[in-house]
Amino acid sequence: KESDVSEIIAMALSDHVSFHNIKLQHNISEKDVKLLMRQNLKPGSYKAWRKRVTKRVPGENITSEIYFWLRE
Repeated sequence: KESDVSEIIAMALSDHVSFHNIKLQHNISEKDVKLLMRQNLKPGSYKAWRKRVTKRVPGENITSEIYFWLRE
């Protein structure tokens, strides 16, 4: 669904939502999120996003948990 794709992209672009939370909410793997981003972002935007997400500390954070629960 187009609205789901838009929401997944918005979540992935956010520095406060982990791949784990995207999987919980949309049942899409990290690999598939990266593929979706590659298909929907301009090449420069995708590269900048990948650079940002590789610097993230793996795991959960409180902000992403709050976001996840507020969305339900």
